[in-house]
Amino acid sequence: MTTLRTSDLAKAVRVHPNTVRRYAERGFLPPVERSPSGYRRFTSHHLDCLRVAHEVLYNQYPSAPLRRMSLHIIKATARGDLEGALELLEEMIRQRTLENR
Repeated sequence: MTTLRTSDLAKAVRVHPNTVRRYAERGFLPPVERSPSGYRRFTSHHLDCLRVAHEVLYNQYPSAPLRRMSLHIIKATARGDLEGALELLEEMIRQRTLENR
């Protein structure tokens, strides 16, 4: 299995490496394995979760309920609950549509 470094994820998503670390600390990414020397070992799944988290957080939503829902989507994705994340996303789209009427 290929592992990625913090800098690899940061470059792929075009964020600062501290953003990757912060997202991991906040539970927006799955738990990260560490090497014997203490370096984080990310996988392609971590990269996918980082992309989801960054996209959701970068594009701010107008209301607090939608913002809270977006955080639930990110954490569901990090847990590997993709079905739950998609259900939440569909609900968020419905709510957003109602707000824009």
